[in-house]
Amino acid sequence: MRIWGCRMIKAVLLILAVTSPADAGDWELFEQRCLRPMEDVALQQPHDLEPFATVKRDDAAFSAYRLVDQKVLYVSDWRSDLSQWCALTEVEQVAIEQALNWAQSELEKGHYVNVTPDTTHAPITLQSAEWREPRIEVSIQVLANDDGPSLAVKETDLES
Repeated sequence: MRIWGCRMIKAVLLILAVTSPADAGDWELFEQRCLRPMEDVALQQPHDLEPFATVKRDDAAFSAYRLVDQKVLYVSDWRSDLSQWCALTEVEQVAIEQALNWAQSELEKGHYVNVTPDTTHAPITLQSAEWREPRIEVSIQVLANDDGPSLAVKETDLES
């Protein structure tokens, strides 16, 4: 599975290399607002942004922040009975390319394992190895869906 994951990521990178714009901001934003805080078990609502929507239900609690170019940052609100998650939608293709480079590097280091579902148009999904509990999953939605290409990270209920 690991070799297949690296080959798949390399193939997607080759395809994206032809169509990537020169802006690197989306990947950096995702890393700063979502990925690193989730890896450090320190996800927080942004204090420098104003939410345009806040949802608080029994099955969901999150805030949505509208950014430039129709991008939306979603950040879950901390509740002990709900998993934490964070996502950035409508990302530029260069961010997808950078995410795939990151994914390939993390797979090679053994920090994450590839758990991508074997279904058409499924996001590339990496799950943290034993260094983080509960484990987290990072999803890279390469193909545009209703929210465009996206990056997401979520807690699972899995432990080492």
